Amino acid sequence: MAMLSFCGVDVSKDRLDVVVLPEGWFFSVSNDTAGWAELVARLRPLTVSAIGLEPSGGYERGIIRALLAAGLSVRRINPNKLRQFARARGVLAKNDRLDARLIAEYVAIMSTRVVQRDAAVERLAEIVTMRRQLCDEHVAAENQAAHLEDAMLRRLSKRRQMRLEADIRLLDKRLAEMVAANVALAQRYELLTSMPGVGPVLAFTLIALLPELGKMSRKQIAALVGLAMTSTAASSRDTAASTVVGCRSVMSSTWPPSAQADTVPPSKPSTIASPTPTKNPRSSSWPSCEK
Repeated sequence: MAMLSFCGVDVSKDRLDVVVLPEGWFFSVSNDTAGWAELVARLRPLTVSAIGLEPSGGYERGIIRALLAAGLSVRRINPNKLRQFARARGVLAKNDRLDARLIAEYVAIMSTRVVQRDAAVERLAEIVTMRRQLCDEHVAAENQAAHLEDAMLRRLSKRRQMRLEADIRLLDKRLAEMVAANVALAQRYELLTSMPGVGPVLAFTLIALLPELGKMSRKQIAALVGLAMTSTAASSRDTAASTVVGCRSVMSSTWPPSAQADTVPPSKPSTIASPTPTKNPRSSSWPSCEK
């Protein structure tokens, strides 16, 4: 019986540091098409059970696509859980090689989910992420404008806010068009917006950043997002802190509700046609900077 191998890949902008266990191999390749091909060629002769990668600001997308195209099993590791795993193993040092080895150990020991690529969801997630960044810029511009005294600076700030609001409305329209063009996404959108309190922006966020929704139990989803209470802490204060683990992008869109109201700009709500007919009146219009 062939021995199973586990691979950990530490991703940076220009380089991929790779560790294969239990062989203990370590090598580096460039984070480009040539490097991806070399990595696939080295791993193909092995019986690799899982290849773990930690998200790195989008620099991991190319290698994930290359590995999936080669038929290899890829796992995307939650950075917070990986840090907890490192502390549990007493690993305090940090460098690229140690991180790659830690990722390989993590996928060898811990239960992980196989990455399944969906091109439509990936494009949706890219737009949702950009929208959230524009909303953050809008909030920062508002806060800055509140302290401006020079008339010219106030005009510039107002112009900047109007430009950001226009860009956000443009992305809202694009999100609606993309969801309407995909039958599966449109069905998920209709189901999500049928629930009280779920508007278009939250529905788009859940579809794009939480594709596991509908495929896991309520407890598993809550733990994944970081909204589930855990019993790993010694005090109530530590317990509260331990819940902040998971998909922070989704958490910022769902909890706490009062925090979302503070991010709404003073502009009027923009109405966009829903991708599919819905009975929920909240899904037909929303503030331009609702998260």
